[in-house]
Amino acid sequence: MSFYSEKKNLYLSRYAWQGSCFEDYSTHVPPEMIIVIPSYKETTLLSTLQSIYACDLPDSTTEVLIIINQPEDESEENEAINLCSYRETLKWSEAHSTERLKFLPVYVRDLPKKYAGVGLARKIGMDEAIKRFGNYENGIIINIDADTTCEPDYLLEIATYFKTNPKSPGCSIYFEHPLDSMAITEYELFLRYYSHGLKYAGFPFYFQTVGSAFAVRASSYLIQGGMNKRKAGEDFYFLHKIFSLGNFGTLTKTTLHPSSRMSDRVPFGTGRAMLEYDEITGFMTYDFSTFMDLKQLFDALPTLFSNQGNVDSLLLSPVLQEYLLLINFENEVKKITMRSSSYPIFSKHFFNWFNGFAIMKYCNWSREHHYTPLPVQQAVMQYRKQINAPLESGSSPGELLKILRDEDNGRG
Repeated sequence: MSFYSEKKNLYLSRYAWQGSCFEDYSTHVPPEMIIVIPSYKETTLLSTLQSIYACDLPDSTTEVLIIINQPEDESEENEAINLCSYRETLKWSEAHSTERLKFLPVYVRDLPKKYAGVGLARKIGMDEAIKRFGNYENGIIINIDADTTCEPDYLLEIATYFKTNPKSPGCSIYFEHPLDSMAITEYELFLRYYSHGLKYAGFPFYFQTVGSAFAVRASSYLIQGGMNKRKAGEDFYFLHKIFSLGNFGTLTKTTLHPSSRMSDRVPFGTGRAMLEYDEITGFMTYDFSTFMDLKQLFDALPTLFSNQGNVDSLLLSPVLQEYLLLINFENEVKKITMRSSSYPIFSKHFFNWFNGFAIMKYCNWSREHHYTPLPVQQAVMQYRKQINAPLESGSSPGELLKILRDEDNGRG
């Protein structure tokens, strides 16, 4: 079984399945939910599948599409790993698939080097999910990674979320890494600190963007143009497109457990952070002044709209003022103001432009030019002090993480 195209550099829409294990669509009964799992050089995939198999099931059918993928000209060593993973997964899937929970592995070979990676693997699976739904309006596409495990209530809680939130285009799913090292403790602390900082600043799309922990409606997937083919960060860019639809949420009634292992398969993300962690300095992050600056700007948006984009009327930090000049902020905002008949419309257009990527660019610029990077533990202490929830100076990263976890999960 292999994946092919007439020309390897064609886009995904031009690819076709050869010898696919999937049923003919003419007789295929569409599921209500489809889980997509990209897998590359993976040796622990069965642990993920076993955790899904152990789930309590909704009334309808769920399918699990396992996309074992590799680029063209792959090394013999990596190809052997992938082939072994495919054969093992196929055998396991045949033994464990049921009428209500079907596991469908495919081995996707010879992907163009320019695009081969986790983004394209997700796209292959998510695009295939659209075909399999039939009436895509009712389908839910779930993403989980091949090194992540779920709780037994995972599928039931996802189904319940979308039934009780009919206007929601998707949701992030609460996660907790296994805290088996200081590296992963500080990295997850950073993820939560960054999200809390965005929320404090007033950014409406402060949700976590973890590829192993989200679900979207098939209709929303199509409206926003589907998954991209980025080799890393595909989840960040994709989810920010979904956020802009409004009514996005966070599912906190179940928990995912992503791996904390080192990995060189992507240029950034959890695996790379574990690989590059410095035990002497720890995990360094943004000074909380970065988010305080953004709060000044976002709090002033009604004034900015009423003054037709005139920045001179705003009281902003010198650091932020310098950056806004660099990006020609005033001219851009005046354009947004001119096509906005009301403040809610202005706000929507503004955050579609000054989006998550733009905010990250500001955070990185301010760190490089003005604010000295801080150990994440110190940055979180700054944040807690600013929101009048100070903590003892000796609080460990683990203790700080527990506080943020509890707040994110609704336990705090």
